[in-house]
Amino acid sequence: MLLQNGEPVALGGRAYDILLVLTSKAGEIVSKDEISSIVWPGLFVDESNLRVQVSSLRRALGESSSGNPYIVTIPGRGYSLSVDVTATAAPAKQPAPKPGPAPTATSVPLFLKQLVGREELVALVDSKLSQRLVTLVGPGGVGKTSLALAVAQNAHRFADGVRLVELATLEDPRLVPTALASALGHPVRSENPLPGLLATLRDKQMLLLLDNCEHLIEAAASLSEQIMVEAPAISVIATSREPLRAEGENVVHVTPLAFPAEGGSFSREAALAFPALQLFLLRAKASDDGFALLETEVPLLVEICRRLDGIPLAIELAAARVHAFGIAGLASLMDDRFRVLTSGRRTTLQRHQTLRAAIDWSYELLSPMERTVLRRLSVFQGAVSLAAATAVAGADFLPAEFADIVADLVLKSLVVAEGAPAIRYRLLDSVRAYAREKLSESGEDLEFARRQAEYFAAALSRPAGGPGAAPEPSLTRSDSEISNVRAALDWCFSAQGDRNLGATLTAAAVPLWLSLSLLEECRSCVERALTALGPAAAQGGRREMQLYAALAGATINIRGASPETEAAWSAALAIARRLGDVDYQLRTLWGLWLHHYTSGPHSEGLSTAHRFQEIAKSAGRDDDVLIGFRMAGAAHWALGELADAHLVVEQMLARYVAPADRSHLARYHFDQRAAATAVLAHTLWLQGFPDRAMRIALDIVDETSALQHDSSEFAAVALCGCRLALLTGHRSAAECLVNRLQELTKRQVNYGTWVRAYSAQMLIDRGEAEAGSQLLKTALAELPPTAFHVQHSPFQAALAEGLAAAGRVAEARAVIGEALTGSEAKEEHWCKAELLRVKGEILLRDPTEQSEAAEQVFASSLALARAQGALSWELRTATSLARLYRALGRPKDALDLLAPVLAKFEEGSRTADVAAAAAFAKALAARRSTRSSLS
Repeated sequence: MLLQNGEPVALGGRAYDILLVLTSKAGEIVSKDEISSIVWPGLFVDESNLRVQVSSLRRALGESSSGNPYIVTIPGRGYSLSVDVTATAAPAKQPAPKPGPAPTATSVPLFLKQLVGREELVALVDSKLSQRLVTLVGPGGVGKTSLALAVAQNAHRFADGVRLVELATLEDPRLVPTALASALGHPVRSENPLPGLLATLRDKQMLLLLDNCEHLIEAAASLSEQIMVEAPAISVIATSREPLRAEGENVVHVTPLAFPAEGGSFSREAALAFPALQLFLLRAKASDDGFALLETEVPLLVEICRRLDGIPLAIELAAARVHAFGIAGLASLMDDRFRVLTSGRRTTLQRHQTLRAAIDWSYELLSPMERTVLRRLSVFQGAVSLAAATAVAGADFLPAEFADIVADLVLKSLVVAEGAPAIRYRLLDSVRAYAREKLSESGEDLEFARRQAEYFAAALSRPAGGPGAAPEPSLTRSDSEISNVRAALDWCFSAQGDRNLGATLTAAAVPLWLSLSLLEECRSCVERALTALGPAAAQGGRREMQLYAALAGATINIRGASPETEAAWSAALAIARRLGDVDYQLRTLWGLWLHHYTSGPHSEGLSTAHRFQEIAKSAGRDDDVLIGFRMAGAAHWALGELADAHLVVEQMLARYVAPADRSHLARYHFDQRAAATAVLAHTLWLQGFPDRAMRIALDIVDETSALQHDSSEFAAVALCGCRLALLTGHRSAAECLVNRLQELTKRQVNYGTWVRAYSAQMLIDRGEAEAGSQLLKTALAELPPTAFHVQHSPFQAALAEGLAAAGRVAEARAVIGEALTGSEAKEEHWCKAELLRVKGEILLRDPTEQSEAAEQVFASSLALARAQGALSWELRTATSLARLYRALGRPKDALDLLAPVLAKFEEGSRTADVAAAAAFAKALAARRSTRSSLS
């Protein structure tokens, strides 16, 4: 047995005999004839057979501690063992073990590694062996050989065993049959040994592993086909970076190990359940006994495995360096991975000892045209369509020729094809980094970086529909497309880039950001572009108009209305008027309306909505006229003009059909049906139709979920569903909707403030006043005062009630006073009756106030609710005032006040307010009946 560092080294019999010959004459040159005469006594052996065996021996031994090969070739003379040999006494002979069953003959090396995450693939390949020819295809380092060896070690059904035919060290395709002969221990006595080999195999029941076929692909395919015909009991597993394309071939694609998806949120346990991370930990512990992964390092490890594309070889190389750099250090060095990942096992193939060598091997096998295309494709950060790849990287190629080359690169596992039915193409991250280096070396990097930026600037500017339409859905819905845009923008605003082109691309990319609800990214990129353009932007043209509108729109949705957002909208409107651009006049008027809707005064918002409708009507834009109805309806609602709001919004919803190209999402940031339904639901609840309100709120939540548009779903869930659930007292529905909103925070972290605000209000409603008040104070401090201010008033009312219930009456009075002042300044009248009611309740808790003060405030609330037709506010205030009357010994007045209000309700008997008021009225009536009977 041959041992290396205490571990057995698998060698075939002939290779072992050659090693014994060289060892006996260490340091001397041993001629090829002398070796052949000793190892193959009495037989004529072709020199190629000896070369194959020596190559196999070199691979098994690897390099000495000095970095030199153990076996040196002396051209024209022979071979020599380059290290000193020391003889030691043999250990005492151990008793012979009892005889057992004869092992199956094999030349497959003992597979010592633990295979991670490949259980299903092992079973799949094993099941396909009945079809005889199976090719394992995948990129370099993905573990094809390891998988084949694992299958072979369990393939006990082959009576004549398993043979490994190693092709990696061969360069001449004519030596492939010789390599098979060596694996079989069959002497080569002629120039063409294949007929004799096929005759030998004809009666065998054997599994052959043809390993590393890609550089000898035609010879390997030819050999496999002949074996399939001539040796019916032979099965073959081939490993290659591309299919053999042989008759009867069954291709199994060996994909990278799974790792957590980008943008996902995973617990430590969930993350470590992914095979890529499991392999890293296994190899890291093997190389460093003291290694332990910290909780804070889990996201970094996820990023390392993601950057290495889940390729086992790359992960093993990285794990071997963890003792030198640590997890954080490794993560920071991923951009320099080719210099860092260089510690492969000495006994493995040389091309598997570094990450660069693994990719070098594949690159060198490509034709010049394939290398050119691969280099140029590296400008893309994410997946792209064939059209995009052709437009950018296909210079100097005919389209059909370029498509054929891309298809060949897919077959050779250097380009990944994914998605159906619209196939998109991408490079693995490590391959892309390698190819980008090659692109830079070629001197084409700046040219193709510019081509990419120009392509996306043009493609994103081409609408699929009419004026104002968004780009084609394949662009706007692709997360990988935004990766390409980011890469292009990074180049544009770099020292070698083109800032003017960057500004054009930024303007074109705005609908893409909005369709993906990437508002903060949109805002920061637009701000960068406008800064690059300087003060002249205000006098610019269409591009600058788009940038100002995008800056205002993104900022108002993230940070709320401000003088800066109003100025940006106004600048965009001025350019739109100068250009006569009706579409952008409407967009910017919508933006100014949104500014007033979120910060007041709402009468200005209503006027802006009417201007919007006039321009849309003059231009014959019927859909936009209906959106103007929605805008006006929302302003009427905020002003407390509920009948007008109800009428206008119902008219809009009855006639509006969202455009199929989703352009309304890019132009108006939200799904307009969802926004209008939110207004209608609030209005219906105020008017005393709580069941209808809740029903349509839940319907629109479900509808917007199907849109896969975060901003629209936020509008439906946060600004409609959650609020209506709390207003109607549906606690279980409120909890479900807040959980749904929590899911959205995985993509839009700023929504977390709304989750905290609603959670706090639910705590207060459950009687946990102190905890709820503290959480709600924190949430309101995080939420900009002008971000959807029409939703602030209910939160302020809830906070004031919570503080009062917790005994902090002075603070409660301050909060409700601030809410009423803000409501008056902004003309936010829809909630004023409720704010007055809450103020009255707080006054009743204040020992320094008389009940008359509270009664006067309740009376003002009641009058306002009746004037607005806000039956639900009227019921709440009537209930509060009736309780005060009962406390003052006026139960008759209490019942006379409450009963007529309850009688107006046609629905909602199970909602919290109606049920509570009905129970209180029933108690009052029972008390009156008891007194009447006693009298």
